[in-house]
Amino acid sequence: MTADKSTPSGQREGTTAESGQVAQGQQELRDHVADTRQELGDTVAALAAKVDVKARAREWAEQMRADMGARASRAGKQASRQAGRIQHDARELTGRVRRTVADEAAARWRAGAALTATVAVMAAAWLAGRRLRSRKTRRRRRP
Repeated sequence: MTADKSTPSGQREGTTAESGQVAQGQQELRDHVADTRQELGDTVAALAAKVDVKARAREWAEQMRADMGARASRAGKQASRQAGRIQHDARELTGRVRRTVADEAAARWRAGAALTATVAVMAAAWLAGRRLRSRKTRRRRRP
């Protein structure tokens, strides 16, 4: 019979190859337990974060504040560009209106001058005709 050696805990000690495999299996088991503990800790932390409504509300408020700041900045830049375009268009339109008004005023002045000249010619013709009539009438009365 073979004499097996026992450990102080009462377990039997086998060959070196068997003990190496047992030690490797125990280390793998310890590593697996450590990994499982880490995963469990991460899971508990994630659940705690989901349950912490105050922290989630704070995060949401920070996100919204950042989003609103970015939107306000974009809106300000867009409004500034639009104001520049409107100002440019207003200047251009003002120039067109001034030119149109000046052209219209000149045309009316020319039309008014022509009308004045026409009225003056008609008045002169009327006066000349009246004078001629009055001379004819005076000549007839003298006989």
